Amino acid sequence: NILMGERSRCRRLGVRAAAVVAQAWLLLSAYDFAGRAAAPQPKVGWSPWRIRQKVSRARGRSGGFGSAAAAARKEAIDSYAELVATEIQKLDLEEQGIDGGNSSAISGTKKYIVKNSAARAVRQQQRTKQKSKPEQLKHGLSATDSGSHKSIVTEIISSTPNQVNFTIRPLELKEVSTCFHLGERVFSETKFSNLYRTWDESEVVSLINTHPEFCFIAEVVETDQSGNRRKVLGGFVLGSVLIKKHGKFCIGYLDWVVVEPRFQNNGIGTALIKEVIQVMKHDYQIKRLIADTPAENKPAINFFMTRIGMKEQVPHVYMSRRVTPSKPPEWSSGSSPPLNVTVRNLNVDDLHVVHSLGEVLFEKFPNLIRNWDEHSVMSQFQTDREFSIVAVINNTIAGFAMGTYIEKPLEKKKFGHLTWLGVDSRYSRRGIGRRLVIEFENLVRSEGCQQLLVDTEEDNIAAINLFNKLNFSHREKHVYFSKVVT
Repeated sequence: NILMGERSRCRRLGVRAAAVVAQAWLLLSAYDFAGRAAAPQPKVGWSPWRIRQKVSRARGRSGGFGSAAAAARKEAIDSYAELVATEIQKLDLEEQGIDGGNSSAISGTKKYIVKNSAARAVRQQQRTKQKSKPEQLKHGLSATDSGSHKSIVTEIISSTPNQVNFTIRPLELKEVSTCFHLGERVFSETKFSNLYRTWDESEVVSLINTHPEFCFIAEVVETDQSGNRRKVLGGFVLGSVLIKKHGKFCIGYLDWVVVEPRFQNNGIGTALIKEVIQVMKHDYQIKRLIADTPAENKPAINFFMTRIGMKEQVPHVYMSRRVTPSKPPEWSSGSSPPLNVTVRNLNVDDLHVVHSLGEVLFEKFPNLIRNWDEHSVMSQFQTDREFSIVAVINNTIAGFAMGTYIEKPLEKKKFGHLTWLGVDSRYSRRGIGRRLVIEFENLVRSEGCQQLLVDTEEDNIAAINLFNKLNFSHREKHVYFSKVVT
């Protein structure tokens, strides 16, 4: 559920150049006036959005002059340029699905730019170098603080295209409306109709109410034309945790991830998700992370696979139709004779039976079983009891249907959403599933819904055949992603 453009190569290059500058400065400053050997190389594989924090904590060391130091300085510049250019090449190959390995076939242009940035930083460091005391020189220390190399990095980063400053913090009540309206703009009906239909005010309110620890925003510092600085919403993430088997197995779910379009390609989405994963791992020890997005949302799919590492995919499908006038269910001659079925509302005595039946029915469908837990049944009963029904045969629950409705006040639209449908295999092909769908449609019709939405896994042939017979169409492909969290 995230909209992101393709990552800018210029931005990656600029941020990696910043790492070169900071590390080359630290290495070169370790040389004394005699041109002694430099300290061991530090790592260059920093995450781009953490570079500023890591560099700002570094401490400076004194630089040196003379032919020996100059030679060492040139060697260090060449070495770091080669290392970081190789790192950039590796990122490029990973984006294309190729293992970069230790390839040294790097672009001459990139190597030149990186080397030039490092050399410029070294010259600035020399110009601002203060005279060191003898005892400081002996231990390779400098009277200058971290401000000099921090300014070098800031200069290069600020010249990188699309670079923005942002902070990640928990979502608060005062930002709920802002997040909702950002989602309204991003999930347009013409571009992502299934996201548009399922996004409403209750999504933000319910998630911050039930899972506030997994709701974060990115706050961007923006400067207007008058030079005034202000904080604006750059993006948000809303997450939840599915608890399986009485807390023994937890799944983290990225319900919604949204980035303001003008701030995309700046690492905001990655930073938001990393923050959520860290909390989920610490508080719930999650074993798996899942997310989903429309199949045509190629930038989001690429983001989940390359940046978050969610390689496992399960195809999903959404179908919809206009709500039709009420009519009794029909029985086809190819089915077994209809049974004496009673359809009634779900009550508290049914909760455990319905949950257990769902565990059996959804076991072979990865998406469904991962989202089906005791909390799903209880929250449905708590918030949408009037849209939860069961089919009963001889005092035995033979099937269930549960859903809700989504309202778009500005457009004056209402959508019914059948979220769960299950029929005991002992009573299959008896018209129970059809009866439940029609009864649910009657319920959402009474609320003034104009359209009914259903969804299931793409390989759930029985459910798709049923929906086709009930004239559901407008198939929209969806993709669920997951990965094991270690």
